[in-house]
Amino acid sequence: MSNRLKAVINCGSSSIRMIIGEFTANGAPQVIDQAIHYLPMGKDVFTTGMISNKTMARAMEILKLYRELLKGYGIEPSQVQAVGTAAVREALNRENFVDRMEIRTGFPIRIIDGLEENRLSYMAVLYALEKEVGLLSRGNTLIMEVSGGSTEVIVLKKGIIGAVHSLSFGAIRFQELYRQKKGYVEVKSHELEQSLSSLHDLIHEDCRHGSVNRVFLLGNYARIAAEMVGKGVSARLLEVEHRRWNALAEELYLMPPEDIVNRYGIAAAAADGMGTALLAYRYLLKDIDCESILVPRVGISEGILMEARPGVDPEVQSRFWNQVRNSALALGKKYHFDAEHAKLVARLSVELFDQLASEHRMGFRHRLLLEIAALLHDIGTFVKPSAHHKHGQYLVENSELFGLDAHDLKIIGNVVRYHRKSTPQNTHLGFVSLNREDRLVVMKMAALLRVADSLDRSHSQKVTDVKAIIKDEVMELQVFCDQDLDAEKLSLVDKGSFFEDVFGFSIRILQIRKGEKV
Repeated sequence: MSNRLKAVINCGSSSIRMIIGEFTANGAPQVIDQAIHYLPMGKDVFTTGMISNKTMARAMEILKLYRELLKGYGIEPSQVQAVGTAAVREALNRENFVDRMEIRTGFPIRIIDGLEENRLSYMAVLYALEKEVGLLSRGNTLIMEVSGGSTEVIVLKKGIIGAVHSLSFGAIRFQELYRQKKGYVEVKSHELEQSLSSLHDLIHEDCRHGSVNRVFLLGNYARIAAEMVGKGVSARLLEVEHRRWNALAEELYLMPPEDIVNRYGIAAAAADGMGTALLAYRYLLKDIDCESILVPRVGISEGILMEARPGVDPEVQSRFWNQVRNSALALGKKYHFDAEHAKLVARLSVELFDQLASEHRMGFRHRLLLEIAALLHDIGTFVKPSAHHKHGQYLVENSELFGLDAHDLKIIGNVVRYHRKSTPQNTHLGFVSLNREDRLVVMKMAALLRVADSLDRSHSQKVTDVKAIIKDEVMELQVFCDQDLDAEKLSLVDKGSFFEDVFGFSIRILQIRKGEKV
């Protein structure tokens, strides 16, 4: 396979979609071929909890068709990024499904969670905007996708992540839940609003300090609707008047799927859930003052393609990591953290991480996770100051942070748990449930965080910079500060012992005042 070609397959709740992308000389992705086959996996899973053998057999047929198509591009199944979303993720026999698909077709399927879908939705919007990504920095933006099995929401405030939400509400899931209910058509609207009321309120709370300047709706349902009543803005973007969207939602919601197929000529599997999805969008956008809605012709598959581009695009990577940090800062603000203390501890943690790279041998992603843990290490004080390390772990692991999956949150939660007090014990289930590699990562990051936190024990930001120098069995910390450091030194005596246990170096502080030579 040419390193300029990349294929992505998304096994969703109502379809299996494949795209083939080609990267230009400067690394920009361009979709050159695609295919979609509708398959009601969600209907199976949301009614029985399982993907039926019949559906599995059809999924294998679709993947084998894709395998033949990929041969013409010289792409092997093992080289394809194949993912499974809500339906696969929630199926009780998901491991069997993944194993059978790989054995019979050669495609290794990776199951992604809702938070990763959120991140990929953001990347899909970047792909759709192409050179107009600066648009996101002007005003406030709402990005939303209602799929067959889940709903993902991102709120951007002047281009900065303000909030992310992932809800297990989907058009197919909702319909199957109430399919057998008497008076289904009459009561569904009320039930739908009831199911989405908490998310609706969260969105409006997130947007309460400013109007929403633009709305992006993603997913098959939104794209099909936009093609019916919208207009093209570019090759990758459609626009629909808000009032026309609401009118179409009302019309299709009351229309049986077979009538939608006959009137609009769309696939039967796509029509199933269409009205419910559009009505969900309509309710979630209720009271959002926007004249038009933007609908990318793309989805999370293109988001994966954006992340798969060869080499590293510094601008895209920097924008992405900044959004992760902004999401953490928004979470910290929610729990009234000491922002200046958190930012300094995060900066000192990263400085120590970089200076001790040869000792810990961790990678760039670990650096980011440490930074996020440092930003959030004290949020548990919102619950109870005396046990804030334990409460902080719970809050982190049960929150939604843009760009981070459940595994990342578990690593960060454990680092927060061990930034003070007890070190990891065999009786701590959250720690022992990690694999050996992750346990080592947690201990190393927690040891670095303890040192950085000690250097601002008084929460007064006395220390401006730190330099770590290894001399024999001692780590000399050259601390740049003009003020008294008694509290910080005392804290290091307490917290530094864990650093010595992990890295084997005792800590000695050398205070350097302004104008002094090292």
